[in-house]
Amino acid sequence: SGGEKIISYDPRTGKEDWQTPGTAEATCGTIVVAKDIIIASGGYPQSQTIALDGTGQKQWEVKTKLYEPSLIAVGEALFGITDKGIAYCWDVATGAEQWKERLGGSFSASPVAVGNTIYVSNLEGQTFVFKADSSSYQQISVNRLGTDCYASSAVYDENIYLRIGTGNGSHRQEELVCLSRQPELKSSQN
Repeated sequence: SGGEKIISYDPRTGKEDWQTPGTAEATCGTIVVAKDIIIASGGYPQSQTIALDGTGQKQWEVKTKLYEPSLIAVGEALFGITDKGIAYCWDVATGAEQWKERLGGSFSASPVAVGNTIYVSNLEGQTFVFKADSSSYQQISVNRLGTDCYASSAVYDENIYLRIGTGNGSHRQEELVCLSRQPELKSSQN
């Protein structure tokens, strides 16, 4: 998506299947496919989140600006975070807004999900943890690691990897942190 259109290509041949007007001139987030619906969002200069079926026909559209962070779908729910820190939940099939909540701070990282839990970090190094629930925003915790976080988290084997910044100016360094839900290892005694 981008260039004010969404294009589908055949993965075997690389030939264009279809193209549909939509999204903005510039898009940063990755397209999401959920329940056979293709969802793209853009944010410059206009704001648009659009859902298409597999033939490129528009299913729904909202005028919410999701520029940098990518969307994430969990079950029947679609979640997104604006650059200005507002979390949204929409129904995947209809685009109906289920809830929105101000998290705080500015965001460039995309949300990730582990099971039914969503994790997303803001530029100030706070990681917001909430349930992937379409009925209401349900915060689990807010944690701070480092002084900043610009990168999206990665998930592997239920471990969450975050690249965080520590320090400021010429003393700033980046670190890779792993958060795990595994039980603590017990030390062996000889």
